[in-house]
Formats: sequence, C-alpha cells, structure tokens
Amino acid sequence: MSLVRATATIGSLTLVSRILGFLRDVLMARFVGAGMAADAFLIAFRLPNLFRALFAEGAFSAAFVPMFSRTIAANPEDSGAGQRFAEEVLSVLLPILVVFTAVMLVATGPVVWALTGGFPDASPQKFELAVEFTRITFPYLLLISLVSLMGGILNSLGRFSVNAAAPILLNVALIVGLVAFNGPDAVTTARVQAVCVTMAASCSSSGCCGRACVSISSCGCTGRRSRRW
Repeated sequence: MSLVRATATIGSLTLVSRILGFLRDVLMARFVGAGMAADAFLIAFRLPNLFRALFAEGAFSAAFVPMFSRTIAANPEDSGAGQRFAEEVLSVLLPILVVFTAVMLVATGPVVWALTGGFPDASPQKFELAVEFTRITFPYLLLISLVSLMGGILNSLGRFSVNAAAPILLNVALIVGLVAFNGPDAVTTARVQAVCVTMAASCSSSGCCGRACVSISSCGCTGRRSRRW
C-alpha cells in the first residue's frame, strides 16, 4: 500500500472537512449569531466531546488499533480471530457507553451547572436551553464511539477513507440544517443543529459498521491488508 496514496487520501478528506467546517461556522454566525442560543448549543456540543477523547479517540484508539492489528497478525490461519476480538471489545464498550449515556441524560442539569456555573450573569432560560440541547446531543458520544471502534478496524485493514470522511458528514448535516431547516429565531435554529449532531453521528456509525463488517469478511482477517480504498 502506497504511503503517499494513504497520506493523500486522508489529507484531502481532512482538507474538505476543514473547508466545510469553516462554511458551517460562517452559516452558524449568520443564522444563530452570538447570543444565548449559540452559547447553549456550544455547551451542548462541547460536553459529549469532553468524553470523546476517553471513549472514542485518544486513549481508546491508542489501545485498540495496535491490539487488533496484533491479533490478526498473530493468527494468520484463523479467519475469525479479528472478528472475535472486535466483538469482545464491543461487548464491553457498548454496555459501558449505554449506561454512561443514560446516567448523563438523567443528570444533565447538575453536569451542565458544574460546567457553566449555571450562567450566573445570564437569564435562567439560557441554562434551560443548555440542558435541553445537551440531552439532544449527548447520544452523539455513544454513536461516535462506535464510529471510532469500526474506524480502528478499517484503519487496521488498510481502509482509511471511511473513517477520515466521518467529520465531513457531520459538517454536511449541520450545514443542511442551517440552510434548509433554519427556524424563525436563533433558538429554533440552534435546536435543529443539536438534532443534526446526533443524526449525523447515527449515519456515520451505521456506515462505518457496515463497511467494517464487509471489510472483515472480504479480507478474512488473515493479516493481509486490503489494497482497496
């Protein structure tokens, strides 16, 4: 597999994601502005990303990808070794994520208050909006963690494009929400953005799961990395 080709694939997709992210920010400023609704949405979007480094990227990826690669390399004659390892990891990770997400949805109010201090200099509505939006966006953590797991599998099998394209889908969903479904006021538009975050993560997890299953089956998990992209 060509290192130059891999770098070009990931780099180009990352560049597209950054351009779309800039466009998203411009549209966000245009339709939501910099008031109460924008602050509430940013808190709601920031909170699941605080835990993303633990459950999805960073610590989890650093541990999972080398172990998965080592498993399929150490069992060249066992076509199901990699799949069984991934299933074992998922059987542990998924219940933890479900329970954690449920607890956070129940305790959203205190968690947002701890993060923001209850917005002491703002109206109570701002805190209420932050709590409401956080309950909408927090399932994003569960879904994006599944994307990270499946993305790690795909990366180990030499298929980088699907995982690298996941942020593009998020930006596209937010842009579509801003352009096509913006509301009569900033609060309604920010609420739509919160829904778009979770919907984009749901689509990404479905796509990555399907692609990972196909890749594991087609490659046979024999330690031979696919040359297809």
